Amino acid sequence: RGERTSDAMAMATCTALQANVASRRHARRFGRMRRVERSAKRTWKVRASEEDGQNESIAPVKLESPTGEFLTYMLQEQPELFDSAVEEQLEKLVKDKEDQKEKDDDDKGTSTDLVLYRRMGEVKAAERKAAVLDIMYACIVQNFVRIGVTLLPKLDGLVDAAPVDLNALTQGVHTPEALEMVKDHLRSVLGGQQAFSNVMVKMSKLQAAQVYIASTMFGYFLRRVDKRFQLEKAMGTLPESREEAVARLERLFNQTLDVEEGVDSETSETTETQTTLRQYVESFDQQTLAETAQMVTQEAATITERQVGSVFGNLMELQMEMMKVVGEDAQSAEELMGRVQKAVEAGSVQSLSMTYGSLRRVVLEAVAFGSFLRDTESYVDSEYGLTPAGRFLGPGGPSSPPPPPAPTS
Repeated sequence: RGERTSDAMAMATCTALQANVASRRHARRFGRMRRVERSAKRTWKVRASEEDGQNESIAPVKLESPTGEFLTYMLQEQPELFDSAVEEQLEKLVKDKEDQKEKDDDDKGTSTDLVLYRRMGEVKAAERKAAVLDIMYACIVQNFVRIGVTLLPKLDGLVDAAPVDLNALTQGVHTPEALEMVKDHLRSVLGGQQAFSNVMVKMSKLQAAQVYIASTMFGYFLRRVDKRFQLEKAMGTLPESREEAVARLERLFNQTLDVEEGVDSETSETTETQTTLRQYVESFDQQTLAETAQMVTQEAATITERQVGSVFGNLMELQMEMMKVVGEDAQSAEELMGRVQKAVEAGSVQSLSMTYGSLRRVVLEAVAFGSFLRDTESYVDSEYGLTPAGRFLGPGGPSSPPPPPAPTS
């Protein structure tokens, strides 16, 4: 009996030693993983110093999923491998989604097992959604890095935006046809000649956030219609403008006269016009215009909300703050804007002060953000499959943005 007891103690000791070795190996692996994660987290901040408030980063939204941290690390340390890393992460997510679908189809367990598996599936689906959102945002940031522009940080009080190459935010993003509509949008937001002045302007954070949303939606809309315009232009299927229709009829009439008079029609002088992007958009009926102005996926709307919240603050809280101050009984838009202006001047609501030059940069960045968002959404949707969106309740497309803010005296 004593021998059996000693043998059992020896086996227990051996098992304990093996478990200890295994646990130390796991701890070392886990330690290495945590060091990589902490390294990835640190690299998102370029020259961060939270103690003195100088927290400079390449984007205002912090990516917290493992996929987002990994792509942040790649964007900072190995940007030449960023595109390959995105493809690899998307392939992994596609495989995970397909595997989960197969498990759901094959699952024939008890009711308790079904509830458990369903809950596990919901958790994994949430993790995949967070990863997809971070992939999309990282791709947008990569586009800004490519043109040499750093996204605006969180704005508060007196805004002193860092100088940026406005040509990069315009010519580096849009086609020549689209640039004409960007200029019109800029003038409509800032108000005529003020778009090119450096007069100081003070506005509520809510107004600034609404301008950013409207410009983002405009850039998203512009990219959608411009892609469609360029495709139809290449295929020769653009609808005729009124001038083109008149010119075509005149050419037919002249060719008929040439045939009757025995003149070679090929020598007749012809004048051709070309449909512009604005004319192309104006040819849309109301239904086509409304559909094109909406965001296609829920993910695009979520990213827009995150971006605006990171730059200006929680939009719902800003709206509630404004409603408490100005009330809801204004009889006209003019009366409402008057109350808002008084609240801003009195400091009753959170406000921003900046030059029109800085505001111009804000608008152009938002338009570029919307354009890059549409590019990224189209790519990720083709690879992974995003969630179709309902109607996005916010300003968008070619609709009029909020009234331009009044300059401070």
